[in-house]
Amino acid sequence: MLFADGPAGNPYQPPKQDLRDTFNDLQDQVSAVGDQISAGDAASRAYTDAQILGDRAMLRKYAVDMYTGSAVGIECFGDSTENGHNGESPFGQVAEIPSARMQYLLRDYTNNNLITVTNRAIDGTRLTQMIDGTDGSGSLFAAKMAVSPALIITLNHGLNDCQNGVPTSLDTYRSYLVQAVKICRSAPIPKVMIFKTPNPIYAVNTYGLGTTDKANRLNDYVQIMRDVAEAMGVVLVDVNEMVDALVASGNYRVQDIVPDGVHPSQYAYQMIGQLTARPILHPQRGYAAHQTITAGGGVANQAPANSASTAEGTRGGMQMVSVATAVAKSIKQLVMVEDKGGVDVYLSYPLWTNGIASAGCTFDNASVGPINQNFVNLGSEIIQDHEVCVARNVPYGLHWINVNANVINSIAVNGVRLRPSRTKRQYTLNTGSMDVYRDAPCRNFTFFSTNADDTILLDELVVSKLLATDKNDINFDAVMNKGTRFVILGVRSGLLTGVSTLKGRMGLGVGTDNTTGFVTVYQLTGGGTYGATAVNAADFSAAKRAWRFIIPAGTNNLQVWADGSLLGTVAITVPFVGGNMGASAVAGSKSLTIENLRTINTN
Repeated sequence: MLFADGPAGNPYQPPKQDLRDTFNDLQDQVSAVGDQISAGDAASRAYTDAQILGDRAMLRKYAVDMYTGSAVGIECFGDSTENGHNGESPFGQVAEIPSARMQYLLRDYTNNNLITVTNRAIDGTRLTQMIDGTDGSGSLFAAKMAVSPALIITLNHGLNDCQNGVPTSLDTYRSYLVQAVKICRSAPIPKVMIFKTPNPIYAVNTYGLGTTDKANRLNDYVQIMRDVAEAMGVVLVDVNEMVDALVASGNYRVQDIVPDGVHPSQYAYQMIGQLTARPILHPQRGYAAHQTITAGGGVANQAPANSASTAEGTRGGMQMVSVATAVAKSIKQLVMVEDKGGVDVYLSYPLWTNGIASAGCTFDNASVGPINQNFVNLGSEIIQDHEVCVARNVPYGLHWINVNANVINSIAVNGVRLRPSRTKRQYTLNTGSMDVYRDAPCRNFTFFSTNADDTILLDELVVSKLLATDKNDINFDAVMNKGTRFVILGVRSGLLTGVSTLKGRMGLGVGTDNTTGFVTVYQLTGGGTYGATAVNAADFSAAKRAWRFIIPAGTNNLQVWADGSLLGTVAITVPFVGGNMGASAVAGSKSLTIENLRTINTN
């Protein structure tokens, strides 16, 4: 039984139990047929497995092998777009070609360096040349497959087949795709074929490679590849769709993604490499804005292995916590974005007494800065679902987050939340600057307190300052009655089990002192206790004022403004880099009305 449970702590978590059951049932069928095959004929047995199970089931088996530390080989065939040809000066090959990116992601996520992804692409070649051995490689594709130890083959051909002169006929292209699949399936060591649709061609005139007629003609080849994949049960990675989505998102120009109209940019090649790993790592459906990806749900992995645990106070009810010893440790979370308009990706994690004070955090292998998961001031209570933005305007495709450390104490992840991206705007200014006001999802609200330290947090009013480019600029009008506070960074705390114990807490806020009415910055120091720093020496509680709170990008300083004047700047000492806006009061029977709440994009 290939999917039998392994020892405790096995890092592989099948995304669906029924997949395991189905595979074991199919494996029983394979065993029955195998009785007719000689015990020493491994190649025949492998052929039987492939014929009965099909490509998708075999790919799941190879995914299990990757998770359990086995060697799995992948070979990537194609043209110059598979070879990573650079579409802009200095041309040549980009630093990280798609197969290299695919290998990095597979190894990093599964913690298995025995996975190899080998580039077999040859510039300027067609599918027909690859099959016939006229691509300069010196041998037929069937001969290569007869001796190749690879278990998975990717195929990216079509751009040269549709070129001017004498294009490969559509019937021939279809026939050769079918041949490629049959050759892989009938090889002594059968291979799972993965089709990669060619990226779009754009009529960029810089180098004369992309033309309108070729752009239109390529669409037929792309559709034929999709049709053959569907008819033959071939795994398909739709690179064409992803590259089109990058351009259509409004975040990139054609020249940013396909500089010469044919060959992708370095960034696009990396996204292609990641997407090619999707059938192995993330075969299930992806996610869109407003959805939550829960840790422990088959799309997160950690090393050393440690079981996911219940965390009832979190949005998804689960968390992954690493070992507490001083060893290298990591928690990786996959994020398959289906929303083609782009989303903002928020990582959700707890802060508690034994958390690590500085854990590394990367998105798509790029550092987004350290995160602090240590907060001892609440004793046995844990701050749950602390949300911070780790990437903005994230495009369609497969992405991953890596939280890591190598010191004593633990790291933990609750999950990932996708929020709609900010509105995309472009302004042209000759001189000066301009403030662009953006209405918050909740513009006006009134808060009434019943007890001391009552706090309300609004889930849709999220604040994050982890990214170096994030500037928080909050504006509203209010009569800040004595003892009331506007919450800038609100957090939720409670015991690990039970949701009834959750409390809203003001991690960072600004209000007026309950006695003097002085404008004061409050920072959480314990259960119901705060460090208080006055920024003026006058009673500001008696009149409606225009309030403005600014955390400049890349800083830990809070500027407090009232009626256009800067009252003071206070260093932020709490470890929170995200949270929700809201309101709080020092005692019961207090009220605070917030009007015209908005944020500012500054140009």
